[in-house]
Amino acid sequence: MEAPIDMFTLNGFIKRLLRLETLLTIGVTIVMGGVIYFSITNQREHIRERMTTHAQDMKLLAYAGIKHPMAVGDSPSIEKQLLDIGDELKHTEIVICDFNQRIVFATKGRGLDRGAGPVPAAVAGHRHSAAHQLF
Repeated sequence: MEAPIDMFTLNGFIKRLLRLETLLTIGVTIVMGGVIYFSITNQREHIRERMTTHAQDMKLLAYAGIKHPMAVGDSPSIEKQLLDIGDELKHTEIVICDFNQRIVFATKGRGLDRGAGPVPAAVAGHRHSAAHQLF
């Protein structure tokens, strides 16, 4: 005949098992929280890099499109190209300034012959001339 199972022994075993499961759950939660945090941080960096690359590409394409008309002094063509860009890309604004930081051409027809206003901190360090901002 088998020995009867002591109620206190069974109760202690269940408590140890629950403690172990609780510790395991807490450990997995901490690890998953860390994985999620690092994934979000990494994703932010990649998005920022992609947006910077996109902005650089947009700047170079705009410059390539207006380089020749500006060289020959074809102001109506430049204005038309920028207005077309403004019509196609609603949330994109390209502004061309003279050396005195006065807006000469813009993707939105408004704002010509006015100051460029405050320059963002990212651009302010490179504000040697209006032409320098194109590169």
